[in-house]
Amino acid sequence: MGTTNRIAAGLGCLAIGGVLAGITYAVERAPRERIADLEVAAVVTAAGDVEVTETLSYDFDTAERRGLLVEIPIDAPDTRREGGSIVPVREVGVASPTAPDMFDTSIRGRNAEIRVGNPSVFISGQHDYRLTYQLAGLVDPMGDGEGRLYFNVIPPLSEVPMTSASAEVLVPGPVSDTSCFFGAVGSRSRCELEITPTGDGATLVRVAPRSYDAFEGVTIDVRYQLPATLPPPVPDLPSNRQVTVAATPPDVSDLAQVAIEPGPPGVLVALVAGFPLAMLLGVGGAWSVVRRLGRDVRWSGSSVDAVFKGEGPTETVSDAEARQLVTIAFTPPRNVQPGEGVALWRLRSTEGDRVATLVDLAVRGWLVIDETDPKKPVLRWKGGDGTDQLREFEHRFLEGVFRGQPTCQLGSYDSGFATAWSALGSAIDRSVQDRGWLRPGEGQRRALGFFGGLAMAGVGLVWTLGGAAGRWPAESAVGWAVLVPGALLVGLGLGCWATLGGLRARSAQGFSVWAQVEGFRQFMAGSEGEHAREAAERGVLRQYAAWAVALDEVERWDKACSAAGVDPTDGWMVGGVGLHMGVRSLRTTTIASRTDPSSSSGGGGGGGSVGGGGGGGSRGSW
Repeated sequence: MGTTNRIAAGLGCLAIGGVLAGITYAVERAPRERIADLEVAAVVTAAGDVEVTETLSYDFDTAERRGLLVEIPIDAPDTRREGGSIVPVREVGVASPTAPDMFDTSIRGRNAEIRVGNPSVFISGQHDYRLTYQLAGLVDPMGDGEGRLYFNVIPPLSEVPMTSASAEVLVPGPVSDTSCFFGAVGSRSRCELEITPTGDGATLVRVAPRSYDAFEGVTIDVRYQLPATLPPPVPDLPSNRQVTVAATPPDVSDLAQVAIEPGPPGVLVALVAGFPLAMLLGVGGAWSVVRRLGRDVRWSGSSVDAVFKGEGPTETVSDAEARQLVTIAFTPPRNVQPGEGVALWRLRSTEGDRVATLVDLAVRGWLVIDETDPKKPVLRWKGGDGTDQLREFEHRFLEGVFRGQPTCQLGSYDSGFATAWSALGSAIDRSVQDRGWLRPGEGQRRALGFFGGLAMAGVGLVWTLGGAAGRWPAESAVGWAVLVPGALLVGLGLGCWATLGGLRARSAQGFSVWAQVEGFRQFMAGSEGEHAREAAERGVLRQYAAWAVALDEVERWDKACSAAGVDPTDGWMVGGVGLHMGVRSLRTTTIASRTDPSSSSGGGGGGGSVGGGGGGGSRGSW
């Protein structure tokens, strides 16, 4: 190895060592907050409420914090009801022997927020808290005298890890079925529950102690015999109704015991204030560049030329200019199937495009959707000769769904249907690309953005960590000269990486189709009974129904058809459930048909996932 190479290698090693030292220093210096111990005790009342007591030891480590911050969802992602359910939080109480336990409560978005502590007093180290509250109406009567408790018993959204967490839930009746899920939100990994009858008709359900990483928790799904005294269930509150949380007067009697002198160091001030702001500017700059590079192309000329010219010179068009070129269209674009048209409209295939394709195949007479049992709809093959009229993605989808059989029942897992459904999304995307609706060169632009973004973010991170390791921000204003450029580079890099989807753009032909789809969407969004009546008279009622599904305007079109006294299903869907309810059950049952229950591990019956029930939320500090 020559002298020059040895010098270069030595400098490279020094640079790598410096970066690693900076990272190690920054990580070691950062406080490690955690929940040292959490015990959840919940009692389910005869009225279906859940009275929760949480006893936790929160370790703030060396961080200077005011106290505990608890967020409890009130708009639960409850799969029992369409759109979820409102779970009021009542009877809140907080006590601590070592920390300020004054608290206030408020509603923040979809969460009830409990902020414990004194805004003017900072604490550190480990402190014990006892938190009590009531979740109203969390039990759902299931019929046959049974109730269902679907409860995030150990918070799955806590911002800090839990060294040990356990839970006990007392339900007022014998248990018939249980499921337990642990991990991050959406996880279906199974866990074991300990079920113990208490001798007085109640049952104790236990979750054994174990550790959890940040944003991990446990959700239980318990079905039990309801007591005879259970009153009628409280109806869900409408989502726009004010939900209140009770608060207790502040108690400042013990503040002198825990008060410490506030005063975060200059490093913290610079990181908290300067770094995020500069990074946000970098992300904004990257987004602006990506949006400009990812503009659609249209044919030059008037608004009519832009949509219908079909040839000639082109020019880029911004989103604002594109919207001005759209006019309401009373018919969908010709020779465009709803699934691929809306995939182009969104610039990506989604679940809705696949449901729309299924409905469109029924509308065009290839199959019948039998909704006689909405929980188990049946697809009946009706097609015969003439499959050459189908697009390639439609033909392969039908082959995968029916596999030579005359029917396909939805509502339970079907591996063939799951494979066909999964392949349909990528096939629709491929059809959009093959038809020349997208600008060429997307792959090169995405590769440049990906690798360029990673490089900028890496340089910015090394620059910033090196400055923090040298403690420059604590010494003088030169720290801002270190943090701001580094944060800008990190923001630019992350912005380029995160906004790569914006580099996908439409060609002039694709813009023409998009403008026609958007114009027809505006028509569907404002449709009235007279429009449905005219569609029926022109014989395009079936076609419009498929586009209503694709454009998420099913409810609007269903109401328009009801006002006109016409049937939007027109024979392609049977069972008498109507277009809106039929499509809604179709969406639900296709999910069940492609979700493999065997992908979960452990014991217990039933379905669900972590974070799917009520309660839970996050635990952290402020």
